[in-house]
Formats: sequence, structure tokens, C-alpha cells
Amino acid sequence: MYSWLKIFEKCTRKLEYNCDKTITSIIGDIQDVELVTRACKGVDAVFHLASKIDVSLLPDVKSMYDVNVKGTQNIIKACKEHDVQYLIYCGTLGSFYGYDAVRNGTETSVTFPKKCSHGHYGETKRKALEIVINENGSSLRNGKVLRTIGILPPGMYGELDPTNTISRNRSVRNGIYYRVMGAMEAKLQYSYVGNVAMMFVRAYQSLLNNEKLGGQYYFAVDDSPQQTHIEHRKPYIGETIGISSWFVSHRFVCAVLHFIYVCLLIISPFKKINFQLSPNVINFVNTTFYVTYEKAKMMFGYKPLYDYKESIRRTIDSLPKVQ
Repeated sequence: MYSWLKIFEKCTRKLEYNCDKTITSIIGDIQDVELVTRACKGVDAVFHLASKIDVSLLPDVKSMYDVNVKGTQNIIKACKEHDVQYLIYCGTLGSFYGYDAVRNGTETSVTFPKKCSHGHYGETKRKALEIVINENGSSLRNGKVLRTIGILPPGMYGELDPTNTISRNRSVRNGIYYRVMGAMEAKLQYSYVGNVAMMFVRAYQSLLNNEKLGGQYYFAVDDSPQQTHIEHRKPYIGETIGISSWFVSHRFVCAVLHFIYVCLLIISPFKKINFQLSPNVINFVNTTFYVTYEKAKMMFGYKPLYDYKESIRRTIDSLPKVQ
């Protein structure tokens, strides 16, 4: 909790959107039914952004289910108890990541894969999304109904993203970017956090005037170019940093990780050890996947607030200077 509070202290309003609402902070656990219910009292809409992400080699499956699925059920229950009319849910495109390439996908052409490459994280977020969408039109005690929308961003970049600093520092220290997770030549999609935030705003504003937008989900992407993972990281690791010409086969890396996984399971009764790199991550950076925002554009007039050049500038300006 402390780390999040430190992040909040650094935050200033950067989205070009005027809000005259008073902000009251209630810090707690989404699994706490009483607290969630109290937080929803007297509000018109809920933006549900809380989730647990764990794509490690030994993920905490129970915790992800408790937070992502049961936590979402707690919010819906609280909305009904306090007659909250609008619920805007933050899902993830990770629920659609499989092992087959997707190019210019849409909400109608891209379906949930039989096996999600993001493992239990993607699956629990998918379950939560289905719960939210199915609750659209539910009756409230005051005679009105609950309207729900799912907003699904891909991986995001922007201010306060710690992964950019980590990648930059490692690359500067080593002087080269090593491709140890496969060739990483797949075309991936990332969105600027400011554009994703604006989609939430536009979706809510439009839902107020058009109830038909409810019960649906929308891909929250922008005009950032489809890039390889290395191309995406390049602006942050520096133009002078070299990229290795050789790479380790991603199949070989996954095989090694599976071996490590078995070893960790064997010793788990005696000592709990985890490994943050997993086959889920390896497959993600080696499988082409990108979609469009045409549905959001058509249904509620969404368009990115910031272009790619401005998004990159804002992100780079937020990074600490390399010593």
C-alpha cells in the first residue's frame, strides 16, 4: 500500500479534461465487502480498475481469482445496494491473447482463445468481464437499471511506468539489448495511458445519453504503431544502445522455464521460490497481436487525445536522467 501512496503523491492532473467533483480517498481491499459497499454509497458511477496481475512462473491463482472475480462481484453487489446506475470496467486485451496471430482484429472478429497465453490472469479477467457484461440491465432497488461497459486496453506506456526505467537502466549498464526471450519479431500493440484514460471518460459520457452502449466491451487502443517489443522499448533505452544480432529460441527458453517450474514444484514443500519470467511472457512477445478502435470510434466518437509523438515525449520526459 505504501508504494502506491508514494505514486499518488507524485501524480498531477495531466488529462485535458475538466472535473469539478470533490475527490475522497478510501484506501482498502476490493475483497473487503463492507469497505467496497461504503465506497459506492452516494455515487452515480463506478470505474472499476482494480485487479491482480501475476504472470510469474508460479502465479497465485487463488489470489487472482479472489481479487479479479470475487472482487468484481463485490462491486456489482455494492452498485445494486446503493442504486449505482453506471459501472465502467477495466478489462484487458490479455484475455484474448492466444497462440495464433491477430492482425487488425475487432470486437467481432477476435474471440476468446481456447487457451489463453496469459494464463490464469487472462482467464480471471475474462470471467470478470463476462460477469460485468451480463449484469447490464439488472434492476436496481429504485426502479432504475444498471448499465455496464467493458474497456479493454493492451499493455500501456506512459508516465510512472516502472518497466521503462528498469529496461533503460539495464540496457545502459550493459551497453546492449540482449534478445534472450526469442527473436521478438512479432508485431505487438501498446497504448498511451492518457488515451486509454480518455476512452473511459468518453465511454461514460456517452453511456449517460445512449443506454444501447451498455452490455458491450470496447478495445482501448490508440494510433501507436504496431511494433516489436524491442522497437517499443527503443525510445526509452536510448538510441545509442545496441541490439544483439543473435537470439535464444523462444521454444528453448520455454523448455528451460518448464524445467525450472518442475524443480520449483519439487522444492515448494520445503521452500517457496518463484520466478518472474514465465512462458506466458515469452509467448506474448513472440506472437503478433494488434486490433483497432473502430467500434469505440463508431459507437461513442472516441479518438486518441494524444498522437504517438506526443505520447512518447511525455513518457520520456517522465523518466529519471541516466547517470
